[in-house]
Amino acid sequence: TTTTTTTTAAPNPEEITGAEEKLVHEALDTIVTRLHQDILAARKKHDDAVAEYKKQAGEAEQAKGEWTAADSRLAAVKPGYQLAVEAEDKAEKKYLKEEAEVAPAKAAADDTTWQEETKKLKAAEAAIALLRVQVEKLNAEYTHPSK
Repeated sequence: TTTTTTTTAAPNPEEITGAEEKLVHEALDTIVTRLHQDILAARKKHDDAVAEYKKQAGEAEQAKGEWTAADSRLAAVKPGYQLAVEAEDKAEKKYLKEEAEVAPAKAAADDTTWQEETKKLKAAEAAIALLRVQVEKLNAEYTHPSK
């Protein structure tokens, strides 16, 4: 394919008519109007970016203030919190120690061998009391040679 380009020479300024001049002025006005619109759009885009920056910076500053306040509140309760954690740990250890002592204590409480031992001891006590009575009776009936 062959492309042919035709060039036309610039018109002679003396040959430009009023209508052509008007078209040139309209074209230039259109270009200036578009450039002005582009300038306004660029300025608006920049102003919007500045506004967004200020908004984000304000929100970040507010969040920083909230964080600082929360950190201060935490710092104020941290010693008490630490004491509470230590107290809870101490109470848990005490509970575990006491809980470990419950099973042997329950086993001792549930042990019924004491009843049998008590019966034996009472029987021995009764036997000794009877023996004492018999010894006193024998002693009363016996005449000592020294008398």
